[in-house]
Amino acid sequence: MHRLPSLMQTIRSILQVTILLIPSFNLVKAENVIISEIMADNESTLEDGHGNYSDWIEIKNPNPINFNLTGYFLTDDQSNLRKWIFPDQTIISPNGYLIVFATGQEDPNKTDPQENPHTNFSLKSEGEYLALIGPDGEEIIQQFSPNYPSIPKDISYSKSGYFLEPSPGKINKDELVIPIL
Repeated sequence: MHRLPSLMQTIRSILQVTILLIPSFNLVKAENVIISEIMADNESTLEDGHGNYSDWIEIKNPNPINFNLTGYFLTDDQSNLRKWIFPDQTIISPNGYLIVFATGQEDPNKTDPQENPHTNFSLKSEGEYLALIGPDGEEIIQQFSPNYPSIPKDISYSKSGYFLEPSPGKINKDELVIPIL
């Protein structure tokens, strides 16, 4: 009988210490990834794993933790938000980048020999709709709507403007060229 009260007191003490420590523990909430740069007419900037110069979409993970894109979608069709799904276990490292090649190839593996993902649509250099969609297939994480502008050969584009020196998979260091309307 004497052991039960001392056991209860020990459990109570552990719970009190645990409760005191919880507020000081910072949980990291993941922000959504973003489309940080695109190239719709790649003639000499970046080769894919097949040795081709394909259009590409750069996805940035602004989080200090890995971001798993399993179940997320990319689309160039506003009426089909689930046009292309990321392959299982597509992970972007903390504060990292992922290049997705927009080749328009129907490949069941969705990746090339170097494990680069490839979409079932390509990008139009004259501009079109482009969006990153959440795993529910409905939430629009980011979109270029009604479309991104025309993009010249070997020039990349972001929501902020054009890059004369694209930097796929890296921080954009080049000065932006903002079009004058």
